[in-house]
Parts: sequence; structure tokens; C-alpha cells
Amino acid sequence: MDEEIATLCDKFLRGANYVGICEIEVKRDTRDGVVRLIEANPRYSVTADAAPYAGVEIGWLHYLDLIGQHVEPLVASRFNFRHVVLRRDIPAIPRYIDKGLLTWQQVRTTYSGKLAYFDFDRHDMKPTLQTLKGCARVAAGTLLRVMGLLRKLD
Repeated sequence: MDEEIATLCDKFLRGANYVGICEIEVKRDTRDGVVRLIEANPRYSVTADAAPYAGVEIGWLHYLDLIGQHVEPLVASRFNFRHVVLRRDIPAIPRYIDKGLLTWQQVRTTYSGKLAYFDFDRHDMKPTLQTLKGCARVAAGTLLRVMGLLRKLD
């Protein structure tokens, strides 16, 4: 855990007298190395889905808190995975490559190793099929755009 980030988030929430579920996004500014607060979501959101993979069962902890049980603070214990949201990643990849922000090798490297998916689960086909449908539409649209560009070049 990064103490600087934990302190920044804690100070922000306490300063706002906030109590409850909150997901905070921060980024370290490459210009000066300072951690910047990007947004605070007072709800359980998509990226919070990564918490159980990291060893923190957020939903269960909030349930215990809501029913008045004492909840001990937990610290993430597993960090050797990448949390993937295909419905966000698949549309972004062609754009990032097109703009020169990513290479296909970087994409391949990103999706190597242990992955934890938000919207893909072989054991829960209903949301998985919706994800695959959306990703297929993006792939088809990208292919059609590339083919259209190739025709213009001829």
C-alpha cells in the first residue's frame, strides 16, 4: 500500500466529513511526481470489482458495517493480477494504437500474466455474451474503417 496515497485519500474524505462507500481515483503527475486526486465516486463502481481479487471483500465488509457489525480495516494482500474491463479496453485499443500511444506488442504484454475480468466469466454467460457482442461490434467497426481507408489509398 502506498502511504502517501492512503493519507491523501483519508485526508480528503475526513475533510468532507464523508462516511461510507467511496472509490477514489488518483494519478501521479509525471511532471512533478505529485499525486493528484482525479475523482471520488461515493458508490461501489466497476474498478472496485478488483478488490476481491486483491484480497479485500468490499461488498461483505460494507454489509457487515450496515448491519452494525464491527469491521476491522483490511489491507490488500494480492497484487499479482491485472484487472480487465473488456467493454472499456476493446474500444480504446484501436484508438490508442491509431494515435501512436500503444503498440500491438504493448497490448500483448498488457494482457499477459494473471488477469481478473470484470465483464467476462465462463461460468456466467449472460453478461459475458453481452460483453462479447459489444467487443465484436467494435472489432467489426474497426475492420470496416480500416478497409475504407485502404480503398481511399488505392
